[in-house]
Amino acid sequence: MFESVPKLNLTLRYLLGGLAALGVCSSFYLVGGVTPLKVAFAALLVISAPIAVQASLQWRPTRSDGALYLFGLLALTSIAWSPDKSLSLRYMSSLGMGLCLYTILRVMLESDPRLREPLWRSLVLVGIASSLLGLVQAATGSFFMPGTPTRSTATAGQFRANGFFQDPNYLGMAVCAIWPYLLRIRSVAYRVGGLLVAFASIAATFSRASLLVLIVQFLLMGQIGKRVRPRTILTAIFAAVTAIGVIAVLIYLDLLGMRERVFTLAPLLSGSVETVENSALERLDLLLAGWGMFLDHPLLGVGFGGFEYFSAEYMRFVPRSVLAHNTYLTILAEQGLLGGVTFGIFLASVWKRAGRESKLSLLGLLGSMFFLVAHYMPLAMFLFALFLSDRQRVLPGMKDVVRSE
Repeated sequence: MFESVPKLNLTLRYLLGGLAALGVCSSFYLVGGVTPLKVAFAALLVISAPIAVQASLQWRPTRSDGALYLFGLLALTSIAWSPDKSLSLRYMSSLGMGLCLYTILRVMLESDPRLREPLWRSLVLVGIASSLLGLVQAATGSFFMPGTPTRSTATAGQFRANGFFQDPNYLGMAVCAIWPYLLRIRSVAYRVGGLLVAFASIAATFSRASLLVLIVQFLLMGQIGKRVRPRTILTAIFAAVTAIGVIAVLIYLDLLGMRERVFTLAPLLSGSVETVENSALERLDLLLAGWGMFLDHPLLGVGFGGFEYFSAEYMRFVPRSVLAHNTYLTILAEQGLLGGVTFGIFLASVWKRAGRESKLSLLGLLGSMFFLVAHYMPLAMFLFALFLSDRQRVLPGMKDVVRSE
């Protein structure tokens, strides 16, 4: 297979990797105005399309690919009974572009596995750059990103880091999925520096969800994934202790409003909804609303994009039209058991095929999706394609090249 497909040289592999990484740093690709990141994504499609089309003629999709494409087909079909077709088509356009990116990366990674490393490295570099920008945004409340509605999202008068994304929570999700890759860096200085920037940016997003996901990742670090050298473990522990220390100081001194932000979790966990802060109460309300939609439409759901339309009708405490802040519940509510099972099969196959060194990154993505709607985000599709390439077979005539990298 793929004998007639031209192999990419090193420069082109990193060019494609850089464009892909920049292009996925957008919360919802087609929603909003033109941004430099969307231009980068368009350039990626133009450059990679001819190679991907040629390689696709010899590509054999796996059952994992089939499950995702079936999920996309079910989403498209469910628009037929969605109450707001224009809203559904807007989100469907993002899912369609995500599936397009997923297909291009799957085909190109299958035809030339050497592309995988440049893609990961480019994503990490863009993630660190986005984290640094986020730290500046949180500190100054400035640095406007073209195409985004605000310069930096503010909560209780305090600016939050969002980096290249339109929302701080999506920056947190990206960092949770990327930081485990930093453990592979050989240079201790670069490794520690990257981890400190990553963890500091999570704190600057004020995202309680990202903080919880990060804690879970550290708790399970020794149980899942690849065995790492003692020195690498010490590096991660040092960075984690430093980051946790910084967060603890921010909470103790109540700098940047961190104490109030974090302590809003306490009433929610204790079940005392009367004292829950508005945003936490809304999350609880959305969970109940999504579950109600699913129980009322268990098989086929309310239609793709229908959650936002029906949310005000189902919410009890703070009713308004809003996304669910939970990927899995959104899928159950909008596409019912049929869509939920299909997407679940896909995620199970991704977890099975992902290499041991990628499990921690995949955990960060899947954990973040419990607090965010991300199944039609290009970044999620980008990462899924990378995870599925971990155990792909080595192609004839490329063994020496692949092993050397």
